[in-house]
Amino acid sequence: MKKLLRGAEVELIKVGDLISPQRGRRLVRSQLEEAGSYAVYQNSMKPPAYYHECSASAGTAFVIVAGAAGEVGFSDAAFWAADDVYYFPVTDGLNNKYLYHFLLTKEHEILSQVRRASIPRLSIAVVENLKIPTPPLHVKKKSSAW
Repeated sequence: MKKLLRGAEVELIKVGDLISPQRGRRLVRSQLEEAGSYAVYQNSMKPPAYYHECSASAGTAFVIVAGAAGEVGFSDAAFWAADDVYYFPVTDGLNNKYLYHFLLTKEHEILSQVRRASIPRLSIAVVENLKIPTPPLHVKKKSSAW
């Protein structure tokens, strides 16, 4: 990312000012399916089950906030975000692949803010308060090809 941004005019804006992360919705075990149309991301990067509906569209970046709290993910396929996941809805104003790569560069910082307990937790405010460089559109497009 640093290489792409070298020499470009950038403005630092809080992630939460650019896009509002959406909290996933809870599914209970009886609602989960062994095989289905959409992977369910709950508290790890490995989907434990499937569901017949999606809550997040393809091309969505997300952050796990409990269990494997602080891990950053991206899905090329639509999926169901459960309640331990915050996802960033696809919008015209922000390239989600660019956001994903930015969050990966901050993963160490994000992980350092996880509250360690019987179930590790992360406040989504940690991610919302990160300042993301907003370079010209041509730089954002280059970064999304990674």
